[in-house]
Amino acid sequence: MSATDVLARLNAFLDNTSPRLAGMFYRKWGDMRDSITYAELAEAIRQGEISKQQVEQWRQDYSSFIATKYAPLVRQGIADTAKATLARYGGKLFDPMSNAMERFITERGAFLAKEITLAQRDAINMLVRQAALTDTMTVDELARAIRPCIGLTKQQAQAAYNYYEQRRMDYYKQYVESGMSEKAAATKAAKEALARQATYESKLHRRRAASIAETELAFAYNNGMEEVIRGGIREGLFPSYVRRKWSTSLDERVCPKCGALDGVIVGMDDNFPGGIPLPPAHPGCRCAVEYLFGLDPQEETPKIDVPIREDGHFDTDYLYGNDVKYALKEQRVDATMKLIGADEKEAREMVNAINDFSKDDYKKIRQAQDENLQNEYRAKADLIEKYIDLAPNWEGGALYRGIPNNPNYAVGEVVDMKGVSSWSSLRSVADKFSRMDGFVFKVESAKKGTSINHLSLYMNQENEVICSALNQYKVTNIYIDEKARRTIIELTEL
Repeated sequence: MSATDVLARLNAFLDNTSPRLAGMFYRKWGDMRDSITYAELAEAIRQGEISKQQVEQWRQDYSSFIATKYAPLVRQGIADTAKATLARYGGKLFDPMSNAMERFITERGAFLAKEITLAQRDAINMLVRQAALTDTMTVDELARAIRPCIGLTKQQAQAAYNYYEQRRMDYYKQYVESGMSEKAAATKAAKEALARQATYESKLHRRRAASIAETELAFAYNNGMEEVIRGGIREGLFPSYVRRKWSTSLDERVCPKCGALDGVIVGMDDNFPGGIPLPPAHPGCRCAVEYLFGLDPQEETPKIDVPIREDGHFDTDYLYGNDVKYALKEQRVDATMKLIGADEKEAREMVNAINDFSKDDYKKIRQAQDENLQNEYRAKADLIEKYIDLAPNWEGGALYRGIPNNPNYAVGEVVDMKGVSSWSSLRSVADKFSRMDGFVFKVESAKKGTSINHLSLYMNQENEVICSALNQYKVTNIYIDEKARRTIIELTEL
């Protein structure tokens, strides 16, 4: 199924189903507004917050709503998705409502009920506390202004309340200037403002209902499709080697975050850059996943055999022309495509990540790996790790790595480098980074890692090799090089 087909099916599912769910949310909020009395809101204003009993009632109401309205729509959507997917690939239909999918519906439903309840509580409490400081309106008037905001986010609730307050003051001024008494003007202004607010908050409720419905159904669709594919693999209907490709519509509605993910390919058990397991990446996201069956990533783009120089690094003259001291970015992207068989987008992302690692983001990328952070630097680390995995292994002999501070290692100890690490085939480069009286790691017959001499911004100067954070080493010897004033720590790869 092509990316176009996948997106068309997702959009058809959302277009057909999300208006129904959005309408259900909209009507539910109307019922909730009607169920809370002005007296209860007035008491909340006097107390400074909504009662815990009211919040619990909201949670129960939302839980019931999720079970009776949300879950059936999701189940039907997943069943339709399974039928269409398996028909497209010629497989027999099996029950898509596996334990994993039922668990998703239950857990996602519970999460949604909790999140909407808490968001509603926080929004109303914000207005209640704000109202307690107001001396231009009675408690009853404040309660009437707050009740229409039930179901909105804090930002939307604040906007609706501000809209009411501004209209009320405008009308009051207008009526007083026309000769009406202040008391009569205040009563009429409040009534007119409430009528205007009702129209405004109705738009906000419909907008939020549509956003929640579309986002939650996109979650359900993509997780349903994932479970269908996994079920097909378990049943032997699909090849066991399957990868996932992020797909966007590439129209004017695609945000920069999703645009950057378009075309990114990961394994079935891997997250997309940024730690995203599946679309949607944000509220309103209409991205989908295209599943690639039985495609070896090393066969997608023809590879070339790049000559290796005597020092173990790739021949940059062969890649870029004779006597090139600095390769243009497009040249480096092209070389990466040919070297590891990557497509243009993936190659560009890898080159960018490696260049950032070579420059300003070195420490942040390593920290993201060492501390298992989920951020943009971890995404760069994942791209670098993928490049290391696909690129030819280092076969140029000894590697050196210089650090200024004592790592306090002992002979016989098994160590790692706490993230992607930079090495050089030149001892002099390691000495420069270790500084006087520093420390230099040495691996005599290194086989793990890959040269980035042709990609580095310091091409043919640092003779750089990068190694995976997964690499482990055993300390075999520690001695002092008196002449160079360096402590040498000899390692063996494990």
